[in-house]
Amino acid sequence: MKWLYYVFLICAPILSQQQRSDTIVAIVNEDIITYGDVYKKVKSIIDSIEASNLPRKQKELRKVASMQAKLRDMVDTVLMQQEAKKYKLDLPNRENIRKKVEQELQKQKEVRGLDKFALEDVFYSRELLRNLLQARSAYSEQGERRANIDTFVQPSEICQYYKDNMDDYTKPPKIKTRIITLFYTKNGGREQTLVKAESIVRELRSGAVFEEIAKIYSNDPYAESGGSWPRVLKDDKEVWDFITKGTLAKEVDDIAFSMSKDEISDPIMMDGELHCQIVKIEDVIEGGLVPFTEVQPQIRRKLQNQKIVAALKGMLKQLRRDSFIWPENIFGEKNEID
Repeated sequence: MKWLYYVFLICAPILSQQQRSDTIVAIVNEDIITYGDVYKKVKSIIDSIEASNLPRKQKELRKVASMQAKLRDMVDTVLMQQEAKKYKLDLPNRENIRKKVEQELQKQKEVRGLDKFALEDVFYSRELLRNLLQARSAYSEQGERRANIDTFVQPSEICQYYKDNMDDYTKPPKIKTRIITLFYTKNGGREQTLVKAESIVRELRSGAVFEEIAKIYSNDPYAESGGSWPRVLKDDKEVWDFITKGTLAKEVDDIAFSMSKDEISDPIMMDGELHCQIVKIEDVIEGGLVPFTEVQPQIRRKLQNQKIVAALKGMLKQLRRDSFIWPENIFGEKNEID
């Protein structure tokens, strides 16, 4: 191994410069990683950077950063594969990994920038790391005693997490509205529009059906549907649904969220707008803190996952510490894990 180390001191591979594909850029115990190995993994990212409108210097910096990040990932993967051999573990099936990635891409099809090959590497490493964790936590090195990772969450931990993160478990109030919109230009100007709106409000409060009145008087595109507005996107479809505060114009928003179910607003005039609106609250979902009993199982799973992640990081940190890795600073000071 020593002769190999001195060879690399002479080669001094630098990712920021173009290298031959067989140039060695990292040693992990008895395994090596070449420039070509890294480049193949990040080629699609490099191509997208090159096709961007960034200045040349910025392009080069991003290319180097991408290759350095991928090299670190590859070193970790090699460490895990070497450890898997010690435990005689089968490596994750690449075909199964590809299927999982395809499923994930289908779920996240609206998210741009997802790289299929990068995701495959992430899924592969995650599965390999979990398999290793299970194997290493099952028995001690002597194979005689259990060495289970403690993922038990104390009730006090769950309670404390709930208290510290109450904002995450507070549901905002929601309302469902019908709205009549009157444009000044279609109703004789601002003053005449206000007079007309006040007349409509009196009619509604006397028992007239909002949907029918909206069809007669409203000037917005949703008049024909009885003023069922605003609409939100659900499963790529525009639907009439509950909304949270901040969806409507501020003047309308402030009034609407102070109203009760079935209440009809006064005409709402908005600064800088060319129309006024009349709002009916069709339905209300009260907001407030979700009871502790409802979120307890969710918090327990979250804290358990945090302990598992900590154990995974700890195992990877130990692998780095106990292995020969060159360059020595590939992960920063003493190859420590973040």
